[in-house]
Amino acid sequence: MLLVLAIFLLKKFNYTKYIKTSFKSIIKAFVFMPLSLTFTKYILDIFKIYNIFLFTDFKNIIASWNKIDYIVAISQMILFILVALSEEFLYRITLYFKISEILNLKSNILKIVFSVILTNILFSIAHYPIRHYNISTLFEIFITGIYFSYLFLRSRNIYLACMMHFYYDLPILSTIDIRYHHYREIISLIISIMLIESYYIVKHYYLRLFSRYEQS
Repeated sequence: MLLVLAIFLLKKFNYTKYIKTSFKSIIKAFVFMPLSLTFTKYILDIFKIYNIFLFTDFKNIIASWNKIDYIVAISQMILFILVALSEEFLYRITLYFKISEILNLKSNILKIVFSVILTNILFSIAHYPIRHYNISTLFEIFITGIYFSYLFLRSRNIYLACMMHFYYDLPILSTIDIRYHHYREIISLIISIMLIESYYIVKHYYLRLFSRYEQS
């Protein structure tokens, strides 16, 4: 239902133009997530941090599943995909751009900052009735939401945010014995930002080098 509402609002406010539906943008998202998770796993291994959601002992857990566990896991994963799509469309695009339009600020940077903050305050509050999180957990959701906003605004590829949102929801999977570490999120967040910034730095210098080559 939330996905239908998100798509309706995207069309109503003409925000569908911000969604890249090209094959290239989807491929980038699918490439980025495994890279981010692979680098995160290596860091976690170096510091001896157990992290089941980067596939440590995952085969043994699946081997212990019965048919009901498989059905529940598949159903929940489909639900997580729909939740990631609907929440990212709604908060990272619709609400962000609507708040940005309402804010009467001369500075474009301040407009972006305040729009991101207000959007993710709403994003955090919306999660409170679901599990009655405490203030600390709501703050973590707020920071994670800012990270998702960064992914979208930096890359203009909403599927990057959707993919990472899906990954961050996986610890909720009820068929898995959760041994959850907040280090996982922090390290994954830092590494993925480093990957994106490294990509744009390399791209910047490559374009500069290519333009010089053409001029010569």
